[in-house]
Amino acid sequence: SLKVKPEMSDKFLESAKIDAKGSVMNEPGCYRFDIIRDSADENKFAFLEVYEDKEAFDHHTTTPHFLQFKETAENVLEEKERVSFCK
Repeated sequence: SLKVKPEMSDKFLESAKIDAKGSVMNEPGCYRFDIIRDSADENKFAFLEVYEDKEAFDHHTTTPHFLQFKETAENVLEEKERVSFCK
């Protein structure tokens, strides 16, 4: 999950949407990228990303849209993100 500084929610969401769109449209190994906003806390988000395999995800972390998102996230997150992987 991702906890965003309250004053940075709009900036975060804009950057996340660019990353999600770039992932789905430009990465053949990305099958899905959903941005989920917590209904109880508008500054808390989660991503549901589905990749063909670990290599496709690793490739994702090298793309311009991800690197742009990563830079934004470093400035707007209130807490370090938690990432989990499922098979």
